Amino acid sequence: MDNLCEGCNGTCCRYISFPLKNRMDVAFSKARGFKIVDGIIFIPHVCPKLDKDGKCSIYEERPLNCRIFKPNCDVCRAVRKIKDEV
Repeated sequence: MDNLCEGCNGTCCRYISFPLKNRMDVAFSKARGFKIVDGIIFIPHVCPKLDKDGKCSIYEERPLNCRIFKPNCDVCRAVRKIKDEV
């Protein structure tokens, strides 16, 4: 795991997140109460594979979506901004 992940407790694994493409998507999402940071929506959803320490219990066998997630990407930086709210 990348050093940027140390001490994070799986914050990125506590949301479904993706970039919003236009102002209507942002307005629609805000109206439903979803958190939006830097144009990225965060829908609360804790991965059932996080252990009690916030670490991935299936790291070596994790899904492709998790494998392609890169520490310090746009989503990672945005989710770290809301880390204290998790």
